[in-house]
Amino acid sequence: MHIEDLFAQRAPVTYEKGERVLRAHEDTQDVYYVRKGVVRLYLLSLEGNEFTAMLYAKGDIFPLRWLYKDLENIYSFQALTPVELLRLPRKDFMERVLADQEAVKHVLSLTMRDQLAVIHRLRAANFGNAAQRVANSLLTIGQQFAEFRQESAVAEVPLTHQQIADLSGLTRETTSVELKNMERKNVISYRGRTILLTDMPSLKKVAEL
Repeated sequence: MHIEDLFAQRAPVTYEKGERVLRAHEDTQDVYYVRKGVVRLYLLSLEGNEFTAMLYAKGDIFPLRWLYKDLENIYSFQALTPVELLRLPRKDFMERVLADQEAVKHVLSLTMRDQLAVIHRLRAANFGNAAQRVANSLLTIGQQFAEFRQESAVAEVPLTHQQIADLSGLTRETTSVELKNMERKNVISYRGRTILLTDMPSLKKVAEL
């Protein structure tokens, strides 16, 4: 069973770019499936600053945190692009997942992917220089949004420099300098404000710790 089949007969819900999908501590028990677009998970500091922590694209489900335990959602979710989502009550979702072995494997693989992404970013933040941190953040994003063409992969990154800085644990100014260096070396390019990861092998070399 394809994971989208779990949401069969559910009407899609659409959100415009910048629209909030779910607020932190909002009382909801639904699970969301991304049919189109990109959603970001972010946190707010006590000073009101936003920190982008995770991205969800086509085929992803969120929030994963309360799938296994009835935990309060402490994160906010926002549409980075126009998005189309399918929504299902947590109880119904879990009943359908547990009735299908392939669905269980898929949900576990998404959970593991997110955990590994966090571990990888923590490793880069603690042991890497600025270039390595930015490159690791871009690679994490690229793994979700890459379109493979022959032996290369091209991924569009729908994030601002500030959001990439958040992911990298750097200031926006430092992040912009590193992105400019990568652009000069043709590792990345731009289409308008969208960053294109045009040379994934070179990006991986920059990211090596």
